[in-house]
Amino acid sequence: MQVSETRKYGILKLQKNPKKVMILKKNFVFIISFILLYTVFQILSGVILTAFYTPDLSAIETTISQEVAFGKASSMPLIVTMLIATYAYFLSQKYLKLEKVKLLEE
Repeated sequence: MQVSETRKYGILKLQKNPKKVMILKKNFVFIISFILLYTVFQILSGVILTAFYTPDLSAIETTISQEVAFGKASSMPLIVTMLIATYAYFLSQKYLKLEKVKLLEE
């Protein structure tokens, strides 16, 4: 391995195939950032929905029906999940770019 290659790869210079390690690292950073962003979104949406919930007091006076109404299907969870995945991708790319800059500066 030449000197320029070792400076280029930094920490990964001892690995046999640094490209595979970088791909795995990119995927790992993406997965972790996606899980964190999605969890934060779920917690915040739960807090907001709980804060604005108003119970239906008219149901107390009448007999409770045994029939369950499920409502309509929505595509909003899919759209939100796709937006979170996109944000996680760009966040992981920015993180890895900053890491490369730090390795080149050393």
